[in-house]
Amino acid sequence: MSSSKSNMVVVLIATVALIAGTLTVYSIGELLNNQTEDPRESPHNYSVTGLIENITCNGEGHSKLTQESDLYFTYSFNLKITCDNGNQHTFDFGMIFDADDNQPQNGLYTYLGTENLGDTELSIWSHSENGYEYRFYVGDNCLVEKFEIASQILSLTGQITS
Repeated sequence: MSSSKSNMVVVLIATVALIAGTLTVYSIGELLNNQTEDPRESPHNYSVTGLIENITCNGEGHSKLTQESDLYFTYSFNLKITCDNGNQHTFDFGMIFDADDNQPQNGLYTYLGTENLGDTELSIWSHSENGYEYRFYVGDNCLVEKFEIASQILSLTGQITS
């Protein structure tokens, strides 16, 4: 009888150890998966060139992702531009994406087609706001590779550098 109880104790301990080991391996796998950085979350830098009031200008821009809700996220852009006459300008704007399909938010942007930049096919989206016409050239993982801003007094192009 004691041999039977010993066998049951060994089987019980082995079962508990097997379950604990399985849960540990699963937890470590989930932890490692959750630590993988979302490529959309990386900030990006842009080189910006163009004209403001027919004066040559250049500068830099930066973008960052903000998760607004479970439904959408925004890429915020901040540009600092210096013109040949010494005038400095800043521009802040954004692009809103649906979180479920990683596409620009329906109704705000107009799809204009595709264009190749090197070996990368980009989808082109436009948006008009406050007298400015924005064009965004979007690649994989919602990466804005290039943007253009135009109005009656300016024409600027930003190209991703990193």
